[in-house]
Parts: sequence; structure tokens; C-alpha cells
Amino acid sequence: MPRSKQLLDARRLQVLDALFTKGGLRPSLSFLQKSTGLSRPTLSASLDFLYAQHAIVSYLPSLNWRKMGFPVEAFSMASFDLSEKKTLDQMVAWGRNNPHVRFFGSIASGEHNLVSRDMYATVEDFHRDTVRLYHEDVPDAYPLVRRRAVYFFSDPVYKDDRFSFAVSQILAAQGPVAANKKIQAADAVRLKIIKALFEPGAIRPHLRTIQRATGLHLATISSSLEFLQTENIIFEYLPRLNPLAFGLKLFGFLLLQIPPVPREPFNKLVSAAQADPNVMLFSSIAGSQYNVCLEFLHPDVSSFNRRLQQYYESVPELVASPKEILYVTEPIYKNYSRSLTVLNLLKRQLGV
Repeated sequence: MPRSKQLLDARRLQVLDALFTKGGLRPSLSFLQKSTGLSRPTLSASLDFLYAQHAIVSYLPSLNWRKMGFPVEAFSMASFDLSEKKTLDQMVAWGRNNPHVRFFGSIASGEHNLVSRDMYATVEDFHRDTVRLYHEDVPDAYPLVRRRAVYFFSDPVYKDDRFSFAVSQILAAQGPVAANKKIQAADAVRLKIIKALFEPGAIRPHLRTIQRATGLHLATISSSLEFLQTENIIFEYLPRLNPLAFGLKLFGFLLLQIPPVPREPFNKLVSAAQADPNVMLFSSIAGSQYNVCLEFLHPDVSSFNRRLQQYYESVPELVASPKEILYVTEPIYKNYSRSLTVLNLLKRQLGV
């Protein structure tokens, strides 16, 4: 029996699912008051404002997707004939309905225009799903793919910040916005609160809401939550921030082929990425042409390009290295978190 099935029975899976419902997790005003020194009215008003401005979207558990049985994350790019709208719509519907697909959208690059990020139990499962896509589900799509590249995120991983935590780090590095007539989501007080929301204990499960969602006894809910945290299935509870509310509009990727030896250039790159708040992910990848991937979040293309120039100056070896730069663009057809994706997969797998 898979370890995930041993750890996650129907009740525990219900509790996990309820954590994603509205009100399942809430910020602790008493904790935030101690952490920030702000009054409760200020905290409440600021949190309400951040909600109203869609700067805070929700509060979510951060789940251990590897321990839940889905350790494989694929990064697939395609050059697709977008003029065939009927077939493109079928591809979009496939991506939206496939629980393994967590992100499906457009990209701007020299070679590709569509990207998908998928989660699977094994690499073999990914390849089987791909065969079904092109031979059974949307067979008309296969002739429209002019070029395709697939990479799998692998160890070692040099940096992997939770998405919303990465947003908070960028905001902290930028500091409060300049005062002007427009009310800002990133003023000094609100930045202080956002930072405090990422401290352990700032966000807590609301047992009564979970009870209403599941019908389970409060003691069962408490013991299930304690078990899930002890088993490290739940890493932490985090706010889900909307980067657009803070002017962070560009997702960029740098795919590189850079040898790990000689060590000095590679170590410089690792150190620079780990110190860069705009880098969300720096991971090894397994594929045909590149061996590392850096994922960036920036206000715009100009900011991203300026930062890349700084990397080229500090690590000159990058200039001659084979590389591909991608920008995520509209339209984005699907965008789920890893945690919600693996929860949906596990619910389907266990028949809940």
C-alpha cells in the first residue's frame, strides 16, 4: 500500500480539503498584535483592506507533495500552431480538466508559445498521459506541434521559496512605496503585517469552520491536524498573495546549460540566486538541452532584463552558456498551487 494511503485516510483527507475552504484558516489577531505591536483595530482594518484590494486572496496550507505521492514535476514547452483555434480550445479544455496539470498558459520565447507544469507519481505516468493526449484525447493537436521540449525538476534544488513567501520577500526588499494620493497595498504598516503573516503561528485552523465543512467531531479534527503536522504533510499555513496587486507582473524563466565544474562560476551563480529575492526557484532539471532552471518574479521585462545583466556581469561564464529565456504571458488558462493540485489528485486516487 502506498505510504500516502497509509497516512491519509478519508477523515484526514476531509480535514485537509476543509483547510482550503473559505474561513478554514484565519490569521490570529492576538499573535499578530504581539508580533507587530499594532493595535487590533489597525490589524483588522489593514487585513480587510488587503482583502478588498485582492492583495491577500486566501489562507492556504502548504502541503508536502512529495510525501503525498506526487514527487514528479514536469515542465513542458511547445511551439503550437495557434491559428487552429478549435484545436487550441480542445487543448485548453484538456489542461483545465486534467488534475495533473497545475499550470497551463502562454509564453513568449524564441522557440515556444505554450507551457504546462504537471505533477505525477512517476515519470512513466507523465509519458502515458502525454501519449493519451496526442493519440486519444486531442489527436488533432499532434500535427500542430512544431517543436516540443520536456524537462523534469530534479535534485539538487538550490532555492525553492513558496510563491507567496517569495512575493513577501520582494516586497520587503523594495520597502514601502512612496507616499502619494493613491492608497497603496504596500505601505509600511501593511508590509509589516504581511511579513508577520509568514511567521509560524500567525495563521491557524478555524476548527468550527472545518467542523461545518466536514461534519467531523472537533476532537477528530484536532487529532487529524496534529497528525498531519507531525508527519510533515502540512508544512505550514501561509497567506496567498496576489503579485499583481503589488505591481509584480512578470514571471520569467532562465533555462541554462552550465556545467557544475569548474565549481567557482557555478557557486557564484548559486550564491547570487540565493541572495536574490526575485528568484523563486533555482533547481536542477533533467532534459535534453539544459540542466538548471531559475524562475523569477519581477515588475516588468525591463526589471527582469536588468537583473539578468547583473548575473552576466557577476558570472561572465553565463554569457556563452546555452540558454533560453521565457516570459509567461496572457492568456493563462489554468494556475493552481502545487498543494491544491496534489490534494485534488489524492482525492481522486482515494475515491473521496
